[in-house]
Amino acid sequence: MQLNAAKTHRISWNQYVKHGLRSITIGIILSFLVHPAGAETPSETPAVLTPLSSEPATHFVEFILEDEANCQSRDSQHVIVRNTHPTKTVRVWLDRYYRNVPTGDRSRTDLLPGAEPEGLGCATVMNAKQEWRVVRALFID
Repeated sequence: MQLNAAKTHRISWNQYVKHGLRSITIGIILSFLVHPAGAETPSETPAVLTPLSSEPATHFVEFILEDEANCQSRDSQHVIVRNTHPTKTVRVWLDRYYRNVPTGDRSRTDLLPGAEPEGLGCATVMNAKQEWRVVRALFID
């Protein structure tokens, strides 16, 4: 009986992985359709990324570019996010964009006041811009 349960779990995990790989592949294909190879890509990544939301908590979500060895080896900078509110925790939902195309990756995190910033990834991946945008931000207690 346990063998069948393990096999069922493996099949559902394999389906989950296949779905994820399919989503990533579609995102990459769409990004090449929007930005064909050889097209000029902006060399600068803005230090402040544009929030999609106008909620008050959004104003306390700050993106920072910092030097980090892994990203510097790729001629890029590391993108981190932090809460600038002095006393309130901000729950933030972020969408990731690659070559200005949404990748389907949405993350949610709670940013504590005064806490260390959270790393998101490199601003440039495979010579193309990667960024995160605020979808929603709320103050939580």
